Amino acid sequence: DNGEVQVGVVWEALKAVVRGELMSIRAHREKVEQAERDRVVGEILQVDRTYSEAPEAGLLKEWQGLQMEFELLSGGKAEEQLRKARGERYTSMVRRPVRC
Repeated sequence: DNGEVQVGVVWEALKAVVRGELMSIRAHREKVEQAERDRVVGEILQVDRTYSEAPEAGLLKEWQGLQMEFELLSGGKAEEQLRKARGERYTSMVRRPVRC
């Protein structure tokens, strides 16, 4: 032992740090996306209440727009869940070494 750290140890430590950073970024992104979905749901409920009290064409259009926004926000989540179920979460980002 010459007092230096082995390359394998440094590599494993680097992988752990990068994995932790990626998890942190992902958690933040999911939190922001959930907050956006919650906001849209709240607006949909408010428009629903207002429309039930006084039906107007403008409210109906607003409700439809919010529904479309919610579906777009939720679509990415559904797609991600499908990829996860099929095990494709990281396969598109990782290049596997080619064996000769």
